[in-house]
Amino acid sequence: MSHININDIPIGTIITSDDFNILEVNDTILNILEYTASEISSTSFQLLCNSDSEYQNLYKQLKNKKKLNRFDIKLIQNGGKIIDCTLSAKTIDGQPVRYIFSVEYSTKKNDAGIIQINTEKASNESEEKFKVSFQNYPDPVYISTIPNGKFIDVNNSFEKISGYTCDEVIGKTSEQLNFYLKPEDRTKLFDELNKSKRLVKYEISFRTKSGKILETLVSSEFIKIKGQLCLLSVISDVTGKKQAEFIKDITYNISNAVVSTSNLKDFLKKIRFELGRKINISNFYIALYDKKTDTLSTPYLVDEKDSFTSWPAKKTLTGYVVKKQKPLFITKPEILELVNAKEINLVGTVSEIWIGIPLSIEGKTVGAMVVQDYNNPHAFSTEDFEILKFVSHQISIS
Repeated sequence: MSHININDIPIGTIITSDDFNILEVNDTILNILEYTASEISSTSFQLLCNSDSEYQNLYKQLKNKKKLNRFDIKLIQNGGKIIDCTLSAKTIDGQPVRYIFSVEYSTKKNDAGIIQINTEKASNESEEKFKVSFQNYPDPVYISTIPNGKFIDVNNSFEKISGYTCDEVIGKTSEQLNFYLKPEDRTKLFDELNKSKRLVKYEISFRTKSGKILETLVSSEFIKIKGQLCLLSVISDVTGKKQAEFIKDITYNISNAVVSTSNLKDFLKKIRFELGRKINISNFYIALYDKKTDTLSTPYLVDEKDSFTSWPAKKTLTGYVVKKQKPLFITKPEILELVNAKEINLVGTVSEIWIGIPLSIEGKTVGAMVVQDYNNPHAFSTEDFEILKFVSHQISIS
């Protein structure tokens, strides 16, 4: 089992006893809370919490579930200042019940939102009291070599969030796993690390084994393992938070577009632009349904392969969505199954993945919004599907 020095972890870390008395801390949390190690050692974690109700909620969740994921809480610094933090926590396996907390803190002390932390290491790095079980850390953690980026080790939380087992990643590079959504992000991360030696909460999007995209904040620093320079990175998954922020923004922007655009084409162009902030919209169209002629026509289409202005609705995927009045998230094998079952006919180029969402006005389905990808069967996620359904609803009530 790998071990990491608790002071190598670029996120505040606290280890407590079963009754939440503080046993060990790292330099980062001391910097955040403005305590010395002697001042904070053996005190109760509860004394750091601003609200008894927040502490009791944290206590109950951790006792019942044995873990905590991104729990927002207000902590009190040594000088009495109250700060907003986010905690993750879990029990430490194979030991008498103890808890390990990771503590994130956002500050506006500088434009980058990065706290200035003490980078001095413990004088004796082999001292056991400064060791923390790598596998038990509540956030996903990975260690990779420099400069080729081969994974040396990952912890249990990394396996859960990425979908990869440890054996599947060890010895492979992030490039081989197609791990970074934007490969250039790894270069940027190293450029920033070379400047500051340690990064806190750097925004990076990762791709899981299933193709799901994770919006994350990565904290990293250089460490040495058996004389070899390596990179230790801690990942905070903020996908849900980012999606909530996006939904809020797009709701506001669609409402504005209704007022500010003068025609349907400009309005739909704005919709595509807003979706493009989050979703691959290389192939996007709106289809309107004419019930009298049983045909579909598109007032707005952007497509890499095909170009249609109108087509029969009968036995087409778009017509299927309109007539069933239900959203459809379908892959190429499933499309071909519908073809073989004679439920639809192939029209145009078959895509690897296809999403169609009914568009309704006053409860009546009038068409569909469609996105598709001809190359990547993992181009869209269930989160994208939910966003498209939400946007369709916003259009219907606008």
